[in-house]
Amino acid sequence: MADDETDYAETEYLYNRVMAGALTGAVAALGARPGWHVLDAGCGPGGVLPLLHAAVAPGGTVIGVDSSLPHVERARRLLRECGLQDAVTVAVADLCGDLPVAAGSCAAAWAADVLYPDTVGDPGAVVARLARALKPGGVLGIFYGNWLRPLYLPGYARLEHLICAAREAVYAREHAWQGPPHPERPLGWVERAGLDVRGLSLFPVVHRQPLPNLVRRYIATAILDGHYARAVVAGGEAIGMTTEDAALWQRLSDPDSPEYVLDQPDYYCAMTAILALGQRPV
Repeated sequence: MADDETDYAETEYLYNRVMAGALTGAVAALGARPGWHVLDAGCGPGGVLPLLHAAVAPGGTVIGVDSSLPHVERARRLLRECGLQDAVTVAVADLCGDLPVAAGSCAAAWAADVLYPDTVGDPGAVVARLARALKPGGVLGIFYGNWLRPLYLPGYARLEHLICAAREAVYAREHAWQGPPHPERPLGWVERAGLDVRGLSLFPVVHRQPLPNLVRRYIATAILDGHYARAVVAGGEAIGMTTEDAALWQRLSDPDSPEYVLDQPDYYCAMTAILALGQRPV
């Protein structure tokens, strides 16, 4: 197992903890009930599996699939920690290939932060495959908790806007995510898969000081020293970041700086998750 794969699985686990409130609300909106058979497509390190199991118990079943073996192993570890290793199945499977469920067998399918063009090719094709797994009246939930613009640098709006613009510049150069394949367009995938659009909802998440340890770790490693740092290096100059902007960013993102943003007593962060729901006609 490669170290970077292991680190990625742990980062995803931290992300699930950060977004726990939104995930709980979104799973409730999915409407899963006791006795349902549910597929978690792209389950990652398994953060949502206990929530799905709680929704369908007693009598229901949950199967999680992911193409990453480190993610599947992390999910199995989480299930053991929760005492659910015998209640939830997790398997390695590629969403672009055959799914380990029969057509028309699932009361619900869930796909969270996984349908990206550079990971699955055509997200709409995967949604169509998930739609075929649903029984009549079955529900599909497509969740994104890491796409809509977050607030990680409160009080430094100009700098954060520049960093987000730099990230977009990198995406435009490397991924060309525009139009129908973009994660902001899940309703089109739902409709083209022959499902009825059941709704589109937003779920806010806010964390404030004192930050929970897992939240602080996620922001420090995945955001400040991760996505944001890479955006500044790769795209900052292209979107007009000045030397003063770069110096401010250095002070805010350096744990040894007296201005380190995560040490500011009034610090908070806010994210917004999005959930698209589709239903197979009866």
